[in-house]
Amino acid sequence: MKNYQRYHKIPKPDPKIASAVVEREAVILNEEDNILFENDCLLIATKPYAEGVIELKKIDSIVIFGDLALPSEFIRYTIKSGISTIFFSLNGKFLTRLDPAQTSNYQIKQFKLGTEKRFELFSSLAFQAIYNDLRYFQRTIRDKYIDSQQKNERLKEAERELKITLDNFYSIDQEKQLLGNLGRAKKIYFEALPNLIIDHGWNWDGINGNCAIASMIRFAYSYLEAIINTTIITEGLDPKIGFWHTERANGLAGDLLANFKSLAEKAVIAIINLNRVVPQDFKGNYELDSIPAIARVAIVKRLQRTLKRQIRYPYLEFKATYQQIISIQAKQYKLYLDEKIDNVFFLKIN
Repeated sequence: MKNYQRYHKIPKPDPKIASAVVEREAVILNEEDNILFENDCLLIATKPYAEGVIELKKIDSIVIFGDLALPSEFIRYTIKSGISTIFFSLNGKFLTRLDPAQTSNYQIKQFKLGTEKRFELFSSLAFQAIYNDLRYFQRTIRDKYIDSQQKNERLKEAERELKITLDNFYSIDQEKQLLGNLGRAKKIYFEALPNLIIDHGWNWDGINGNCAIASMIRFAYSYLEAIINTTIITEGLDPKIGFWHTERANGLAGDLLANFKSLAEKAVIAIINLNRVVPQDFKGNYELDSIPAIARVAIVKRLQRTLKRQIRYPYLEFKATYQQIISIQAKQYKLYLDEKIDNVFFLKIN
């Protein structure tokens, strides 16, 4: 596989983006939680003391599952302090969000981004998304995580096919070609994805199907997208104006999510293989994208654990959690719009 980044002259990440590293986190609340607001701290009475007292200045966003009453004083403070509150139903359906009233200073710059620059960003993001899918399969094969010879052979076949789609980037110079190549790669990936699952009777009818696995993955996507959307707003960007997704409500959040989707997929595969959820948990759960509480809790816990995991940012001498890296990616895009860097570096997901 050729050196795509060198060929396209995509620069290494600029050291300026390290300034985006902040110690803030998303707080998860459920309807059974009893919360108080006191001395600029959020007190969660249903959690152990050490975990149940959180300084509001350290909160990036609040994610609520179910019907939880919030003190009016607390709501006023979160809006004033730039903290977003995101609401999901108990079965994991996104309901709405309460964002601080901020006027984006970057709307005009985002809107006026030229076609050539949009294509350049889309191309490098699409390449990295496929590369992350390839890495996931390669590591699974290397670590001998799946003990089925037949499944390993199918993953190896998908690995070879994904490498071909990556090499195709050399000859692509039109958006239609790029979309076609990305579509082929995703088809290969999702057809092979069930081979990562230790067989416990799970059904798979595709990522857009109504099976339990697809519903869990889509919930994990929506959870990550909600976190990303909050970061975009905090950074002063307009979440509606994407460089790739230009015809959806949260276009920019969808763009940045594409770089992190493998985290969501890995979280779902992990809880399945660890028996945190079983097919019987979904009996009677026939509504599209409705998942039982046991699955929702397991996915959120796994993603929270992942978001708090620290990695070394490629090419730069600092470590950051995935939660912080989401902020870094948004910061990069701001620097790009300000013409302080030549391109946006999209992340290799380990």
